[in-house]
Amino acid sequence: MPSRDPGGRMRLMKTSPHIYVDCDVPEGMTLTEWRRSQCAGRARKAPLWRRLLALG
Repeated sequence: MPSRDPGGRMRLMKTSPHIYVDCDVPEGMTLTEWRRSQCAGRARKAPLWRRLLALG
């Protein structure tokens, strides 16, 4: 993240930080593909207002 020098101006970092994130998505699979595989077969719920109308 950039920081300010004594004059108040922004200065750039000399190096970029490396951030590693622990993730359940298998290597070679996109996040979209993984999400679709996790939701496959689940019934999609109707919106609440539609379920309430069906009760009436």
